[in-house]
Amino acid sequence: MPRATCLIWLDLPVEDCIANLTERGVRGSGDRASFSVLLEWARDYEGRGSSSSRAAHSDLSKSFGGDAVVLPNRKAAEEFLRITSSGS
Repeated sequence: MPRATCLIWLDLPVEDCIANLTERGVRGSGDRASFSVLLEWARDYEGRGSSSSRAAHSDLSKSFGGDAVVLPNRKAAEEFLRITSSGS
C-alpha cells in the first residue's frame, strides 16, 4: 500500500458475488465441500470483522492517500474498464 498510487475497489453486492461463484462452480483441485465453505465465506462478507470484511475494505478505501475508485456494481465496473482501456 505505501507505494500504491491508485486503489480500485470492486464493491459488488454479495448476491452478485454468490451468483458469480455459483456460475463458475468448483475449480481446479477443489471439491464440493471446499466450494460450500467458499460460498459461506462470501455470504459472510458484510458480517465478519476481519481484514477481509466489507467494513475493513471500506475503511481502507476511505483512508487511502492516493486516488480511490469504488465500483459498486457490474455496470460501473464495465464502464470503468471501457473508459480506461480506451485511453480516455
